[in-house]
Amino acid sequence: MSETENEKILSSDLIATIMYKPKLSIVVCGLLGIALIAVWNIWTILIGVFFLAAAIFVYYVIKDFAVMEVRADGVVLLQNQNQPEQLVLPYTEINQWTNKQGNSGADAIEFLTNKGALYVTTFQIRKAYTALNKVIPEKEALAIQKEKNKNAKFKFRNPFAKKK
Repeated sequence: MSETENEKILSSDLIATIMYKPKLSIVVCGLLGIALIAVWNIWTILIGVFFLAAAIFVYYVIKDFAVMEVRADGVVLLQNQNQPEQLVLPYTEINQWTNKQGNSGADAIEFLTNKGALYVTTFQIRKAYTALNKVIPEKEALAIQKEKNKNAKFKFRNPFAKKK
């Protein structure tokens, strides 16, 4: 891809920036800790202090960084395991995208291109899914599968039905 195409995609309108940490979940965890401390029972105070300490630790100590930008003309992958610099993907190069559930709680968006598969790991999977569905819903794996199965005849045999 040429340098002018990269500049065109990078200068297009920003639709969403996908960060790594789930800020809403962290804030809810902190508020739950405060609510548990307010109950004034020894066990709820201990659990509340644990929740509040965990929320403060994750919010302030663990580094948050942008992993992906969804733009009007393409996707910018800001942090990738194979490439430390940003990778610009125009929508024409993306054949299919889907979300993959991870074992550690973080999910990944998988982009299938002609060159192979690219993965972006984030805890904000719903925000990424919504942003990608705004710009390229026809390239989602589920939409492609639905289109393929649209005219297929569905044959379901009820295992509990009486045999004739």
